[in-house]
Amino acid sequence: MPPKDWPSSVERRSKRLNSEVGLAAGAGRNYAVSTSSSRDRVVAQNPLAHWQLMKLSRGWSWFLVTFGVWSWIIWPTFIKNIANDKRSFTGNTPHAFFIVHLVLTVASLTLGTAIGVLGIKGVRGHRKAPKLSPEG
Repeated sequence: MPPKDWPSSVERRSKRLNSEVGLAAGAGRNYAVSTSSSRDRVVAQNPLAHWQLMKLSRGWSWFLVTFGVWSWIIWPTFIKNIANDKRSFTGNTPHAFFIVHLVLTVASLTLGTAIGVLGIKGVRGHRKAPKLSPEG
């Protein structure tokens, strides 16, 4: 039987996970290990900390970047075409047809931008360290 001052298995796993996510003892956030499942799960006091541990593959990162760029190509063209439609305005007064499509465009550009930013963060996370030649 181990002495009472030995850390429990949960404390050892918590310490190991803290070191894996780059936390020095007593610095940053304290991560604890959930004992509700057989797998180690990092549970943080900060509810958004799981986003810090998420990894996105390079392919999916580029897909998200491409989607963000595509959104900025498609939606401005769409709203220009809607603005030129005879159902959009009477004089200078916009109709519901135009307003609905404008709201759709703004929402799509907002989501496309957010998705593109996530993709850029994923691509930046995959940057390789410069290779050192064996000669020098």
